[in-house]
Amino acid sequence: MITTIKIEINSDILRIEDKINTLGKRKKCKIKHMNVATIADEVFRELGEPSSLSISPITFWLRTNIGGLNSYINKSYEIDINTYEVSPQIGINEVAILKQMYIVHYYDVQLRGALVNASTDAVVELESDGSRIRKINKSELGKTWLSYRNSAYDQLISMINSYKLGQSHPVQVAGDDTIEGQYNAGYEYLNRTNNNR
Repeated sequence: MITTIKIEINSDILRIEDKINTLGKRKKCKIKHMNVATIADEVFRELGEPSSLSISPITFWLRTNIGGLNSYINKSYEIDINTYEVSPQIGINEVAILKQMYIVHYYDVQLRGALVNASTDAVVELESDGSRIRKINKSELGKTWLSYRNSAYDQLISMINSYKLGQSHPVQVAGDDTIEGQYNAGYEYLNRTNNNR
């Protein structure tokens, strides 16, 4: 049985098809193995497909920074030397953190470039014979990149903390407040007693 749900957004109709098994229960949607090139392509598109960047350097960066992901989320992912893919299979939450790590790196690179340009080009505005040329203020551009970087880093830290919280389990569940405690002699005043008997 297949059902179709129509959602109307700005007069565009998107069709979303949900496959439902014969018992009427919804099947869990599993994402197949995400390879590093696919993740790099997603990052490239999320950054707006910048002309100064391509998918290959992103792929290289993602492969070389799996250790950083492991440090952040206490996992042990590796790059398989035969396939150059992440092993064991990486989940969607881990992919989101890895992508955010690259976005922070991208803004760091842009920030460094803006700071280097600001130090070499001190002239902001020229005026001569009634003509005026105004250049982009490189230090202001650096401040903008810093703001983007800090925002992306804050989001990365938030994602990591949420991930760790979601993966945590109680170490110990101790005590039963409904049973009276029994202690050594001399500590009777610490016993929980039911005075309503």
